Amino acid sequence: MKKIIITLTVLLCGILSANAQELKPHFVKRAKAIIAERTEHMDLNKEQVKALTKKQNEHFMNIQKLHDKYGAGSEEFKTEIKVIQKSYNKFIVEFSTPEQRKKWNEYTKSKK
Repeated sequence: MKKIIITLTVLLCGILSANAQELKPHFVKRAKAIIAERTEHMDLNKEQVKALTKKQNEHFMNIQKLHDKYGAGSEEFKTEIKVIQKSYNKFIVEFSTPEQRKKWNEYTKSKK
């Protein structure tokens, strides 16, 4: 299982790097970490990893645009980031199974 996770992580990092050339390096680093973490703790399959990689890239592109437009911390930024985050959360619910979400919730609770 660990070998599969590592292989998928390497694959998705290549996909993310190729598709995220416009993303600032700290967003690329965060996206890779999030995808690897979700892949491991939600037991995502290849199709799910690809879908998550694409969505994560879009998500951070949108956040980066807001940073550039409003500056982090501004009221406009805070308002618009809520809409972007709501869309991302909806995607997570739709693309994953109830069992995967349960695993993720248990994992995140154990981190606190």
